[in-house]
Amino acid sequence: MEVSTEDIFGTIWVDINSPIISVNFTSHDNEYNIVVTPIIWRKTVRSLEGNEQESARGLCFDKFIETADYTTTFQNDRGDTVASWYHRNDLNGSPNPTAWESSLKRQGLWEYRSLFGPDPLFNRTFGAAVWGRDLVWQDNSLQSVEPSSSVGFSVAVHTNITIVAQEWVTQIRRLVNDNMGSLLHKKMATEKWWNSFWEQSCIVAKDSSGTAKSLSMIYNLQRWTEITGGGRGKSSIHFNGLLYTTDYFENDVKVYDADYRLWGGAYWAQNTRFPYWAMLASGDFESMFTLFDMYMAILPLAQERTKIYFGHDGAYFAETFWFWGTVTDLDYGCNRGPPVWAINNQYIRRHYTGGIETLAMMIDYYQYTGNDTFVKDYLIPYAEQIATFYTYHYQMTLGGKLYVF
Repeated sequence: MEVSTEDIFGTIWVDINSPIISVNFTSHDNEYNIVVTPIIWRKTVRSLEGNEQESARGLCFDKFIETADYTTTFQNDRGDTVASWYHRNDLNGSPNPTAWESSLKRQGLWEYRSLFGPDPLFNRTFGAAVWGRDLVWQDNSLQSVEPSSSVGFSVAVHTNITIVAQEWVTQIRRLVNDNMGSLLHKKMATEKWWNSFWEQSCIVAKDSSGTAKSLSMIYNLQRWTEITGGGRGKSSIHFNGLLYTTDYFENDVKVYDADYRLWGGAYWAQNTRFPYWAMLASGDFESMFTLFDMYMAILPLAQERTKIYFGHDGAYFAETFWFWGTVTDLDYGCNRGPPVWAINNQYIRRHYTGGIETLAMMIDYYQYTGNDTFVKDYLIPYAEQIATFYTYHYQMTLGGKLYVF
């Protein structure tokens, strides 16, 4: 992205192959100071109250506790001061277990937890670090040592599960040191990737009124937000804001910070599918794997749950679910009894079509791409479990059709 005034020209870009953001400003006529101030959202341990609890929709806790962020500074190998901040799910200050532990226990799966891998939430640490040449830490900001006609800074972001917080700090320090030199080669690689992306597929429409141009710009912006907001990471696209949640205002007054997300952090299959179906038409096949990988990762849990709940093989997926595969607790039922398989939310109790629709999408992906490796690694293993579930779970009519109810 480029920004400019009469005197200043600036670029802001994100490396396509690493979690680095670069910001630079130059002036032909003047010298400027720069002040870079990290804005910390979570300053204290606090309880979410009122409508802000919507951010935690799907959980079954008496209190929704938000723990505080951590801040630190260190020197990189060049001697620059680096300001870093991070959030850590160490439960320090929270009376609740992680949502992973809570959902497995509530849904009768806790004794099988070793089959589903370690807790993906506990000790997960995520944050960023910012630094720049000739910037010093003063008054909780990085500030220029002296005015210059060329100023800039870089940001590194990092997420990982670490035993102790210092391990995460060590990792982001390494990431900073690996990217403190010239980033020109990375910028060129990023520009090459985006040029290839737009040459692969785009729509440019025109008419005398300008309406067609506006529509094509909106469509292309949609593709950009989908690719950057979940099409290239390790998480599937989230329907309620992607990565781009912002401070929430009412009547021009800030009510909640950008952590606020209406409908919470769970996935809804009916909503998640939409951007991925469109990727078939636009040719963004690579980005479809953030969805396929999520379903393949939770397939073992879905298989084991089917055996426990229904006593037969196969796999099914609920309409609302956490990224580790369990049903959202609120829909499953916070205070409930048997049977263990029954979802309290009657609107989605037997709504298992997300699994079979994802299979249909996989089949279409193969028809578009002819990717034989995908058939072996994704399509056949997934199709076998979905087909097995429907074969055993529903009755077959005399005409050879499944009676699905």
